[in-house]
Amino acid sequence: MSIDYTRGKLGTASNMANTRKAEKAAIAQCRANGGDDSSCKKNLLSWGNGCGVVAWGESFAAMRSGASVDAAASEALQVCGQNTGDCQIYYSGCSYPVQN
Repeated sequence: MSIDYTRGKLGTASNMANTRKAEKAAIAQCRANGGDDSSCKKNLLSWGNGCGVVAWGESFAAMRSGASVDAAASEALQVCGQNTGDCQIYYSGCSYPVQN
């Protein structure tokens, strides 16, 4: 997952062959959605065999990963809530192992 917080743009990728490919795809999608190149590259979260979420509030956002959406969301909402008000889950997604 890649985010440009200032512009509110997000890029994601899942079920990729490896972390590098997933990160490149997420950055490319963030840029394609209108995100700034350096912001999309700087704000990057990767996970495998689990889930990632973004909690976004009035003036702060937090990205976290965990074993489940609930686990990641709980942590992201806590961090977001410590920094701003009105935090909501903006994105959630999971990526689990794929058998070949």
